[in-house]
Amino acid sequence: MALINCPECNREVSDKAEMCPNCGFGVAKYIERQNKILKIQEEVEKEAYYFVKKKKEAEKEKAERKKREEENKKDTIYNEAVDKYASESSKDVENAEKLFYIISDWRDSEIYLNKCKDRINKLKQIEIIQEEKRKKECKKIIFATVIIGICVAIITGGYGFYKMVVVPQKIYISAMQNIQSEEYEEAIEKLQKITSYKDALHQIEIVSEAICERDYTYAKELIAEQKYSEALELLNQVSNYTGADALIYKCKNALRYEEGTALLEAKKYKEAIDLFLYNDFDNNAEKLKECYMGLAYQEKANNAYSDALKYFKLADYQGEDYWEVYHEIYYERGKEAYNNLDFKFAIVSFKECLNYKDSAEMLQKSEEAVYIDDTTREMMSGCWYKSSDNTNGGRVIAIDASEQSQKLWTAWDYYYTYEYVKENREEIADNLTNTVYNQYKKKYDVINNGDGTYSALSSFTEDKKLKKIRLFTFKLTENSLKIISVFYSGWENDIGIYRKVK
Repeated sequence: MALINCPECNREVSDKAEMCPNCGFGVAKYIERQNKILKIQEEVEKEAYYFVKKKKEAEKEKAERKKREEENKKDTIYNEAVDKYASESSKDVENAEKLFYIISDWRDSEIYLNKCKDRINKLKQIEIIQEEKRKKECKKIIFATVIIGICVAIITGGYGFYKMVVVPQKIYISAMQNIQSEEYEEAIEKLQKITSYKDALHQIEIVSEAICERDYTYAKELIAEQKYSEALELLNQVSNYTGADALIYKCKNALRYEEGTALLEAKKYKEAIDLFLYNDFDNNAEKLKECYMGLAYQEKANNAYSDALKYFKLADYQGEDYWEVYHEIYYERGKEAYNNLDFKFAIVSFKECLNYKDSAEMLQKSEEAVYIDDTTREMMSGCWYKSSDNTNGGRVIAIDASEQSQKLWTAWDYYYTYEYVKENREEIADNLTNTVYNQYKKKYDVINNGDGTYSALSSFTEDKKLKKIRLFTFKLTENSLKIISVFYSGWENDIGIYRKVK
């Protein structure tokens, strides 16, 4: 047991007391009511805790996913760099050096990076020697071919020899000269005319590989200049070349990014999201966030607050506009619940936006409408009587204010005198659960208006929606019930004070 200050008179009183001995205030029910409020607050705090926890888990998962994506991207670059490092081409090793530089902090990239320069120098020396050797061999082949052609022509003579030997020789020699000048397309065109001559087919394979390498290298230069369409066109022609598929993927991503950016600038946010959503291009995440923010403000301008809140969350934004939308949603929910007499849901809603508009005032009204203390319940449970002006009888009003229901039963008759009602009060009270409706007996819902008055409601259906009418409004004191206003003008005689039947 503990002592508390009475909320009514501020005198000390036991928290176990039913009523304040000084002023009669219902202490036990007040504490019960406060405990209910505390329980609701705890539930709201619990929901908030789980919301924050879930959000943190989502952020952690997002960070881990981003980390994995970055690691996979570095692995792809690393594997490509290692393959190029193992090549016998100095150009490939130079490209490997650039890739290792990009991921110098990944795996043993720094070790490879330090080895690249030595390997490039060695390969260049080998390539110089091989090029000189190739040129000498080419000259020997050309000289030998000419000599042989002359000799054969002298020995065999004739046009057939010229067509079958001399012409292919000339084409082959010309093709070799094209190769030396890196005129690869012209060389292939010529070699395809003499595919059965010497190693023409083998030379076509070599030249085709050289074309792929040339186009691949040029495509990379175009990508560096952000000319993705031109680069993609070239790469599609050499799609089987090592590393081309990765560059094709990069170009397509970049083009989707450019298209998405244009749609974003045109405020076509949903179309832009489709392009940004599955794209790992640089700065893609920021663009996606801009799309969500744009959609959020569009929905906010259209008063579609739930959708606006959804897009603010997707943008991971919780600034002033987010909270304005959040509070507006709960404020409207609270008002709707209050108007539909669902005061408990209204309380939960108004607590979510306590400092927004008149939420504090509406919360107080909702709480007053929900929490009826025992004194008020006792006052409501019973019978009240008022004599009729034009008959010997009168009207009886009986109210049930149990925890399960709040119902009002009313009837009048010429033999309903005060003495009769007093003698038959229990029988009249039993009619609270009577489901028979006629012109003399009616049962209505009773609601607390939150301003010290109560109303009797009648339900009806209109446009397939259940609606309620406040048939009459009344106010209670300890010994009387006063009907303040009525819905139908024919009931004006019912306005007045009814005394409690004891």
